[in-house]
Amino acid sequence: MAVLGAAFGLGCPLGGEVAGALLAKAGWVDFAFLTWRMWYELAGAVTVLTALGAVVGHLLDEIAAHSEQLECRVRERTKELQALTEFTEAVLHRIPSAVLVTNGQGRIVWANQSAFRLLREWHLATDGSPSLLGQSGLTLLPDLSAVWAQLASVLKDGQVRAFARLPVNTPSGRKTVRCTLAPLRRPDADEAVLIVDDITSEEQWQQQLVQSEKLAALGQLSAGIAHELRNPLSAISTATYCLTQALSEQNALSEPAQRYLTVIQRNVERAQRIITSVLAFARPSQAEAVPTDLNELVDAALDIIAKEAERRNIVIRTALTPLPLVRCRPDAIKQAVLNILLNAVQAMPDGGTLTVCTEHDAIAKQVRLIIADTGHGIPPEHLQRIFDPFFTTKPPGEGTGLGLSIARTAIEADGGRILVESEIGKGSVFTIVLPAEVPAPMHREPVGAWMAHR
Repeated sequence: MAVLGAAFGLGCPLGGEVAGALLAKAGWVDFAFLTWRMWYELAGAVTVLTALGAVVGHLLDEIAAHSEQLECRVRERTKELQALTEFTEAVLHRIPSAVLVTNGQGRIVWANQSAFRLLREWHLATDGSPSLLGQSGLTLLPDLSAVWAQLASVLKDGQVRAFARLPVNTPSGRKTVRCTLAPLRRPDADEAVLIVDDITSEEQWQQQLVQSEKLAALGQLSAGIAHELRNPLSAISTATYCLTQALSEQNALSEPAQRYLTVIQRNVERAQRIITSVLAFARPSQAEAVPTDLNELVDAALDIIAKEAERRNIVIRTALTPLPLVRCRPDAIKQAVLNILLNAVQAMPDGGTLTVCTEHDAIAKQVRLIIADTGHGIPPEHLQRIFDPFFTTKPPGEGTGLGLSIARTAIEADGGRILVESEIGKGSVFTIVLPAEVPAPMHREPVGAWMAHR
């Protein structure tokens, strides 16, 4: 029995001593039953554990597979999010509006490429300047103080603020901008987006449109008044002539009477010239544009002002180089050139030098006429107005203020433009640019040959 107990104890967790004690007490049959039952229960427990292990293994496999799927989906979503972020930034960088993102303290934390470009155009930033990030918006754009003052309110109430027109003074000149300040909610911080649009050109176009409408109305009014004035002026001129003839026939034309009648006739003629100028402004020439040698028009205009220039001790220097023909209305362009030349001569009452030259830009397909004087110059505050109708700085009775306006209207009607530069005490430079049409004639002096005009 001890041997059986020992043998059983080798395979039973109860140990050999426990098995021997059970066998001695219970007998062989009971011992066998007890042994069978213990092995049966042990086998069941092993089976359960084995099944449980299989289930746990299967669950672990499923968890691992699911985890791998999740990792793949996370990687895919991360790529999609990165692509969406890159797309969003690309869109923001390519929109023409300047976009600045600021934190609650008004410091710039992000800016698109348009913002950098705009600030470079305004000379507020350069390619070699430090990054805008971290700078104070108020320090960078102090003229937008009204916008920055609303930052706290925007972050607090979440409402968008719009600013239609704000002036900004920059080293490159005065600009006009339109701004929008909007909240940008983020889980970790409250920020704001500032959108800035430079509407300087847009405002200039609007002003030009308004000016054009005013000029059109003024032209119609002037044309009507000029037409109505011509009849009484003609009557005055005719009456003056008849009175002069009648007094002469009666030998009653005294010297004072002759002087007064001459004054009347001279002022009637001046009034008629003014009316002609007003009508030329109100009703531009309808002549057909034809290929024309600009140099020939300049020569003709110089011949007209030559005597007056000589009387004022003005030296005329010319360099009219070979030019392609330009398609224009010759009489209108000749009158425009003549008006500019007369202004140049009148700007040098004590003498000076009048320089007239032409040049051809083959790349741009343009011809240029440059008229420079050494007169008193044009004040900066007048430069923007010299082409306005009836604007003049001459004393009363010495000008109508229509010469340059008529000149610009004629030049622009033929597809050209007129530019002006001036400096007080040094003189002015007017440049007429017209589109070239056909190759240049070759009968002119070589480029660079300066000649005194007679």
